[in-house]
Amino acid sequence: MIAIATLLEFSANSKTERTWQRLERECGLSGIKIAPMPHLSWQVAENYDLEKINSVLKDVAEKTPPFSVQGIGLGIFTKEIPVLYYALMKTKALIEIHQRLWEGVSECADGLQQVYSPDTWIPHITLAYKDVIPDKLACAVMDLAFQPLHLEIVVDHFAAIYLDGTDFGMKFNVAFNGRA
Repeated sequence: MIAIATLLEFSANSKTERTWQRLERECGLSGIKIAPMPHLSWQVAENYDLEKINSVLKDVAEKTPPFSVQGIGLGIFTKEIPVLYYALMKTKALIEIHQRLWEGVSECADGLQQVYSPDTWIPHITLAYKDVIPDKLACAVMDLAFQPLHLEIVVDHFAAIYLDGTDFGMKFNVAFNGRA
């Protein structure tokens, strides 16, 4: 599986990792360790033509100035194994970039996950998945729901990250170069 993502910068990364550690310590949630780099996913597929998406991402990044997005609370993707996440504010800049990305790289993907399509995409930072069961989820929500969320994400690059079994890493990174 490969994702087009933005990795969190130091401050947001540290806050998210502390939350992961807290959820593991207090609630027994450790499934997130499978993908140990906090990130915002723009699109996910089983595979991409990496050369083509690198070119598209460079084109989008060339026209995009860095910007910030605020965390706005907790969310849960409900399904057989739920996902707990920090929800991010869906700003005009975020929506426009996501749309350009979707249009530019979707044709380069095999096994594209439609939950990342512009109509259904919810920008988020995953806090817990894989080992989320009712008791652990209840513990996490009770623990985090009453904590103030001071999270700001700096969106200044795209990265192609991958997960293959237990192997997790980055294929490449493209910095934003646009002017505000």
